[in-house]
Amino acid sequence: MTNSRDWVRLADYVINRRAELGYGGQEALADAAGFSVKTVTRIEGGTAVSSSTLGKLERGLRWMPGSVRAVLAGGLPTEQPEPEAEPIDPVKARLLREEFADLRRKYGAKRALRLIDEVVAELREIEAREALDGRPDEYGTG
Repeated sequence: MTNSRDWVRLADYVINRRAELGYGGQEALADAAGFSVKTVTRIEGGTAVSSSTLGKLERGLRWMPGSVRAVLAGGLPTEQPEPEAEPIDPVKARLLREEFADLRRKYGAKRALRLIDEVVAELREIEAREALDGRPDEYGTG
């Protein structure tokens, strides 16, 4: 049986994991998990939510099934393993380096890095949404 301290503990883990994944705000987690920003606010505020919501939360945070229950019971979440990255084609890598060099010349190094960070964050959000497609979970919501 969980109590309010358990839900506050989960909230801390969710907030930290959202930052680790590079989600800019609650909206990104809501999109990745497939529920509303209001639900993220409730979870991050330490409010209890349904088991179907918890399953979606695990997928959005890239945690293995059962991780939320583990955190609520005082344990640790288990991260999903990162998929093996495909090797980058040397020609494509050269083209990317040239594009990055053009950005640096056009905007300066600092602004170019910010633009690249924004693109990386968008790619992570897309990757998280793709990871949700068709993956069943222990709560029967996927």
